[in-house]
Amino acid sequence: MIGLKNFYRQHVVTVTFLFFLIVSIAMVAIVYLQPNKILSGADYHFHMNRVENLALSIKHGDFFLK
Repeated sequence: MIGLKNFYRQHVVTVTFLFFLIVSIAMVAIVYLQPNKILSGADYHFHMNRVENLALSIKHGDFFLK
């Protein structure tokens, strides 16, 4: 256990960077490997359509949408 503490003290930046890199890759992989979930095409187009409609309504002066 003392050897691991000494290794961590000597390589704090490297260990922190590797941990951050592994966690980041895992999070991105979890999001992209779920079919029909967060980044599905139909869901994306539905939300973009809502954003475009909101922008058009604000452009035409309708600030309170139904």
